[in-house]
Amino acid sequence: MATEAAILVVDDDDRARSSIARTLEPLGYRVHAVPSAEEALAAAAKEVFDVILCDIRLGGMDGLELQKRLRADFPDVPVVMITAYGAVETAVRALKQGAYDYVVKPLSAEELKSAVRRALESRRLRLANDSLRVVVRDIGEDVWVGESAPMKRLYEQAARVAPSNATVFLSGESGTGKEILARYLHANSPRHEEVFVALNCAALPENLADSQIFGHVRGAYTGAVADCRGHLEIAHGGTLFLDEVSDLKPEIQAKLLRVLEDGKLRRLGSEREMAVNVRILAAAQKEPERLVKEERLREDLFFRLGAIHLRIPPLRERTEDIAGLSIHFLRRFSREIKKPLDGLEPEALDLLRSYPWPGNVRELKNVMERAAIFAKPGSRIGVPELPEKFRRAPGGVGFAIEAGTVPTLEDVGDRYIRHVLDLCDGNQTKAAKILDVSSSTLWRHLSKGNRESEGQP
Repeated sequence: MATEAAILVVDDDDRARSSIARTLEPLGYRVHAVPSAEEALAAAAKEVFDVILCDIRLGGMDGLELQKRLRADFPDVPVVMITAYGAVETAVRALKQGAYDYVVKPLSAEELKSAVRRALESRRLRLANDSLRVVVRDIGEDVWVGESAPMKRLYEQAARVAPSNATVFLSGESGTGKEILARYLHANSPRHEEVFVALNCAALPENLADSQIFGHVRGAYTGAVADCRGHLEIAHGGTLFLDEVSDLKPEIQAKLLRVLEDGKLRRLGSEREMAVNVRILAAAQKEPERLVKEERLREDLFFRLGAIHLRIPPLRERTEDIAGLSIHFLRRFSREIKKPLDGLEPEALDLLRSYPWPGNVRELKNVMERAAIFAKPGSRIGVPELPEKFRRAPGGVGFAIEAGTVPTLEDVGDRYIRHVLDLCDGNQTKAAKILDVSSSTLWRHLSKGNRESEGQP
């Protein structure tokens, strides 16, 4: 919007109108300037403006009355009032009756540009809040939201893959929505009327993984007092989603490969094979090629699972989706707690966009739930409603460098690592992902720093 925005300027001072136009037009804004309130109302009735700049002192109808009329007729268009130094009280009155902001004469070019940018962002958020102009895919209670290029590509790929019976490997960090994508693939497949079964392989006790996936017969092990179906049988006819499949032991992965190749399974403790018709979707946080290299995923299983690979980008790679996601979650929680909310303040959105989101969409959802709970009814979510970690370093990297000192590169690196770790609430695995190093590398670096701080070699 920023380079195509239309701005209406209302000021009875010819030089002021010309000055504002000269300041804004080089930025790509289309400026329409008029000298009176009556001409402003006529122009606004003919053309859609994104921001209106209005002087308080006008001949005939004054700026306050014009602002009131504009607010009534065009409630989605932010009005920025222009006031003379010493008349700020009047500008405050305008804010109380709905003006978005004000600037003081003599106008500073930077302050004017900043006020217009903030107003444009406010309008964009308001429009998104009113109409949710983002791509939304409903899957029962699950929702995809995203209008960024990476997400549009993912939607297109998923739509093509869903109707097939192909196995699919989904990769994405924790909280990106792998199970939601798996449910979408199932819901849009010929199996959509059959069962969808999700199994988190990382949560399976190692000694029970075989039984949980393939089932067992009575007497297969101590405590197996009856025959029991595994998740493959439970999902017969439908879809089985295996999250964190690389956490399965190699021998379990080998048995899974045989099911994929032959369509048959054998319960633990049984000699009899049985046919099973199930579509398998597998997922992991890391890329499958990397898991094979680390010997956590069998290469032959990867070739069978990874013929179609869909990668869900982390939230930090699609920051343009943060506004739409935030508004979507606010609307959801507003309904759930029966509290009307009026969207997001631009300053809060700036902080949300600059945060690295180690917990991805799930973390954003939790932040918006907290904000909705603490916000006053009818208000916009501002900086005070966000968790403390968002306010630790506004506009900076999150750590200070003392004036007059020149820290070494190693010192700055240490501070940055500590800052990222702080943002991740001490979670070294999440911090390592953001820093793009292995968890063991980060652990060794932190251990070295701790030893040095204690004077140890």
